[in-house]
Amino acid sequence: MKKRFLCIVTAVVLVFLAFAFSGCDALSAYKEDAIQQLNAYPSSSEQWHYRTTDWLHIQNLIADGQTQIDAAKNKAAVDTALLASKNQIDAVPLNIQRAGEVDFIVGFVNVGFINELANSLQALINTTQELDATLKGRQNIERATRKYSAQFFVENALVFCAFTSGNQLQGINAVALTINQTELIVTVDVNSTMLTVVDYGTILIEVKKSDVSEITSLRLENPFEFIR
Repeated sequence: MKKRFLCIVTAVVLVFLAFAFSGCDALSAYKEDAIQQLNAYPSSSEQWHYRTTDWLHIQNLIADGQTQIDAAKNKAAVDTALLASKNQIDAVPLNIQRAGEVDFIVGFVNVGFINELANSLQALINTTQELDATLKGRQNIERATRKYSAQFFVENALVFCAFTSGNQLQGINAVALTINQTELIVTVDVNSTMLTVVDYGTILIEVKKSDVSEITSLRLENPFEFIR
């Protein structure tokens, strides 16, 4: 009788431990998913939406959020930590710049030896169809522009500039917009070396559609010599 009782107790303990370990595994997986969500909020392609100091602040918020998620005792606490971190990130101001009557945000910048960008092109994009047509074959940018949905283009537009340079490009220092009647002028301050080589750059700028509704032409001013 005593032996049978011990067997029952052992079985109950094993079942309890199985449920406990199963619960721990489920919580760990839940935490991992939450951390992945936090790391992608915002995505790295949105770094140009913020000033440098604010972007560093966002990275610190993400790290703090990860710590809070790791310390959570249950799924509800994980959800609370994730939501709190997202709210803190949302509170960081965007780097909205002004050019005359136009507010704009630099949404994407890329420089380097990218052969698929060998042709210079400037375009004002108002729809997802125009975006797809403009970016066709430019795979590195397509991945960074998936966030621009039909909903984005209801009130917004994109200024797209792909350019080539006769010198090696190391980065973009600043972007400025100027409106001259019906022409939108984009000026790019680049950081380049003296090394003579064909190099490529790409910029996407987010603007309010109402601010550029009368624009009929787009020009990229060259602070460096273009290779045509």
